[in-house]
Amino acid sequence: MVAYSFQQRFAAPILAGTKRQTVRANRKRHARGGETLQLYSGMRTHG
Repeated sequence: MVAYSFQQRFAAPILAGTKRQTVRANRKRHARGGETLQLYSGMRTHG
């Protein structure tokens, strides 16, 4: 399972389904179509 974190300002559009894509740097493994995701707002941020 892949986890993606995003800024708080994107939470409402993601939940509403109006923001359906993201730009991510190269990483070890990206999510694949049909795979379950874990979405977080503010993960690994200073408080």
